[in-house]
Amino acid sequence: MTPSMLIDCVTPNAALDRTLVVPGYQQGGVFRPQKMILAAGGKGINVARAAAVLGGKARCFGFVAGHSGRLLTDLAVHEGLLCRFTPLAAGETRTCTILADPDLGMTTLVNEAGAATAALDWARLRADLLADAEPRMICFCGSLPPGSPLDSFAELLGDCAAAGHSVWVDTSGAALMTASKVRGVNLKVNDEEASALTGAPITSPETAAATASHLAAASGAFAVITLGKDGAILVAGGRAWLAKPPHIAVKSAVGSGDSFLAGLLVALGAGETPQTALRMAAAAGAANAQSYGGGQFTLESFRAAFEATTLTPVAG
Repeated sequence: MTPSMLIDCVTPNAALDRTLVVPGYQQGGVFRPQKMILAAGGKGINVARAAAVLGGKARCFGFVAGHSGRLLTDLAVHEGLLCRFTPLAAGETRTCTILADPDLGMTTLVNEAGAATAALDWARLRADLLADAEPRMICFCGSLPPGSPLDSFAELLGDCAAAGHSVWVDTSGAALMTASKVRGVNLKVNDEEASALTGAPITSPETAAATASHLAAASGAFAVITLGKDGAILVAGGRAWLAKPPHIAVKSAVGSGDSFLAGLLVALGAGETPQTALRMAAAAGAANAQSYGGGQFTLESFRAAFEATTLTPVAG
């Protein structure tokens, strides 16, 4: 595969991810973790980390705040991630606690809200993100911080697309509704998010393809809907494909959607076809689910998953 285009990963609501592997965890009681992982977290940072595993080059953007924001930046830099975060004047970067039970194969997430942002903060993020004119891929991943003005978010998406960058969004709720109305923005969502956005229930690959086709037609760009263990649908150029990963023993699904997006962007940025990119994405998501922590999988596990991932056309 040829070298991939640069990927700028924007995490508006970055977090310190504290993963605790706790066998037999349940509500109430006292437990001692078998393992603890502290890492820079948030969906965009997971994408950057996974892209690096796959041979891509990525940079981390987004807001950080306070002492925890400085710790997050230190952790990210220490693991080799390129960081261009936009610091906030007040507040603290949030902490997200991930409780993984290896006995039951279940994961519990406790996500804090994060430091608030305003229009001036988004203007500073815009300046940081668009300081380079080089065409690249820019993905906006995860929730928006409290107080984030949706019009500022929409304007930033539009400005990035107008500057000639390939813009991708993976979010939910009001932020997803806002992004879906910006022409030229590629969407990557899961089935629940897509159903909430369109009001159309997704019960099969065919209904997922129909919903993705609707989103792609509205945006004039790619639309991808992930279906968990049942794979993922991609619609491009009026055609739909389903990639289905192999059956695996799941350790933690946290970050698998982000690893999926990393696989997709690394492949597309290297000039691969949408079909191959979808297959790479599904394999990266499956590889991540076999490890703890977002984007912490190995290249060997990705290659094994890729060989066992199937690709079929779907009518939608």
